[in-house]
Amino acid sequence: MFGVKILKKRKWRRSVLALLLLIQIPLFSAAAESPTRSFTYDLENNAVPAPDAAEFYINITGEHLGTGAFTEPTDVCCDSDGNIYIVDKGNSRIVKTDPDCRTAEVIKEFENGGKTDTFSQPEGVFVTGEGDIYICDTGNRRIVELAADFSFKRIIPAPDAAALGEDFAFTPVRITVDSLGRMYVVSRNFNSGIIELDKKGAFNQIFGAVEVEFSLSDIFWRMISTKAQKERSVSLVPNEYSSVCVDEKNFIYACSAYFDSTDSLSSVKKLNALGKNILDEISTLNVNRYSKGKYGGPETYVDVCSLGNGIYALLDNTRGRVFVYNDDGDMLFEFGGKGSYAGTFETVSALDYHSGRFYVADSRGDFVSVFNLTDYAMKYIQAAEYHSAGDYESENGIWKEIYALNNNSICTIRNFGRVNYREGNYAEAMHYFKLANDRESYSKAYSAQRRIFTGEHFSLIFTGAILAVLALIAIAAVNKRRPKKERDPFTYSSALRYSLKIISRPISSFWNMKKEGYGRTSAALTILAAATLFFAVFNCTRGFIFTTGIGTDSFVMSLFTVIAPFFLFVICNWCVSSLMSGEGSFKYIFMGTAYSLTPMLIFLPVLLICSHIMTADEKSIYILLMSVMLIWTFALIVCSNMQVHSYTMSKTVLVLLITLLIMVIVVFLVMLVFALVSQMIGVGSDMANEIYLRF
Repeated sequence: MFGVKILKKRKWRRSVLALLLLIQIPLFSAAAESPTRSFTYDLENNAVPAPDAAEFYINITGEHLGTGAFTEPTDVCCDSDGNIYIVDKGNSRIVKTDPDCRTAEVIKEFENGGKTDTFSQPEGVFVTGEGDIYICDTGNRRIVELAADFSFKRIIPAPDAAALGEDFAFTPVRITVDSLGRMYVVSRNFNSGIIELDKKGAFNQIFGAVEVEFSLSDIFWRMISTKAQKERSVSLVPNEYSSVCVDEKNFIYACSAYFDSTDSLSSVKKLNALGKNILDEISTLNVNRYSKGKYGGPETYVDVCSLGNGIYALLDNTRGRVFVYNDDGDMLFEFGGKGSYAGTFETVSALDYHSGRFYVADSRGDFVSVFNLTDYAMKYIQAAEYHSAGDYESENGIWKEIYALNNNSICTIRNFGRVNYREGNYAEAMHYFKLANDRESYSKAYSAQRRIFTGEHFSLIFTGAILAVLALIAIAAVNKRRPKKERDPFTYSSALRYSLKIISRPISSFWNMKKEGYGRTSAALTILAAATLFFAVFNCTRGFIFTTGIGTDSFVMSLFTVIAPFFLFVICNWCVSSLMSGEGSFKYIFMGTAYSLTPMLIFLPVLLICSHIMTADEKSIYILLMSVMLIWTFALIVCSNMQVHSYTMSKTVLVLLITLLIMVIVVFLVMLVFALVSQMIGVGSDMANEIYLRF
């Protein structure tokens, strides 16, 4: 009996142990899953899955090459043959290895004028197509140029130019050279831009000056701040560049680390020969231009490199990731991540690309990681090459393959729309351009589809237009022959029709409204309700080309867009006019303002129809109609105020300006109260949680 109990006890223990193991299985599998899984972004900037773009190949270390351990590698560069040059800052040397990372050459010294010269904590290197090696000898405040065989060519000393400032100290950390031999140098603690030197090493200009953007709030707070507050506040100064590179067309890419203490115009630039940032011309529809990733805090782009054909890569030290973009500002793919195992980094410092491989230097881990791009990532590179060569048929095939692999990417959806556009499938192209929120491309596809539709149905459209004109003429003729009946001007229907007199003869009509009693409050309420409803329908159903943002606008919020400003204006105008000898009562202010909305009832249906039949090239007509509606409505409000209050024109304008000022103040106070209440609720919630946890 005792043995049976022991046996049952053992079976119970085994069951519990088996159950615990089953529970642990998903935990172990989740722990084994890589936290650096590839992703891309949708239009709302949410991370969505994407195929892996790169595979870790090897870590290049000094021990692996037999040169002794690296100490803080700060830059890496590949020559045209794929040889890799690593700047080993801590050991003051340059290490060169072959593409397979099997052999190594080390350069620590060179002959300079018959004497042995050495580097002092170099930080940057660039190799030209001819094999010339430019080294930022940072500690010695100079640039050293060596030949492909490491023989000495020249020293490029600190440039002497008044434009650099009296306290300028040449501290080169990055260098790139274009096909004309011009050198572009990033110097530490110099935030005015990139230093451009000619092929002889003489100073040319400060290139791509970093601009600082002052927001209205910054200007306002500095205006009202005391001297002590201004001294304690952080100065708005431009960020210095962190890296620079050149592409095959001599466009200069530059990046700067972005910090919350500044308000830089841009942290990444593509500069043409005039120093103009081409990336500023990118449409705002590309919301994924600079990704946030999973780690918080501002981006710190420590390096940038060109892959050719408008594709460039950014190295973000905050997240330890490489982000690759195209000329449209779309993120194509990314890889890497923070960590201490293969394929991740501690503190990234530099990157370069050559023939399907990325090289990323980790200055804290003392290695250079090599990544091979997957077939998925290489398809983006191939598509760009085909596009640059004008081989659109091959490009279409590549984008179809990419779309089959990943249809989450906005870039892929947009380019799949372009594939359909090139193949004449305009309706399909419109569908994909709408998914990608690309209004410009959508307009082009719609224009082509509209031409086809009008060509196929021209006779039907022409006949319908003629019949519509004849019907209008017939209706007008019938109405003309009918005997006119005298109508009571004080009925509800007459009060509604009175709005037509107001929009054509506003001054006399508003006077008659006040003195003769024309118009009714119920009719004014009807006009207000109709205008509000018309605007909400228009705002939520207008054509895609003429919308803004992502998705459709809220119908309820659209209603408040008219209702809230209307009643705020009426109340504020009544308060102001009461203090400024206005004769109008609240009733007539309300009626006059409501009747002034009549142009909205005429123009909004027309604008809604136009938004569905016009293209972006015809947007000027749409804007003209919108402007006429707004100006007409504002003119009626002015006439209403002038007649209702018996003001002169100058006093009417003054009262309206004061009314608008009061409206702004009221909105500001409401927002302030809302913010304070939200903070009080937050504090109360925290206190309640604290009390609950303590007791």
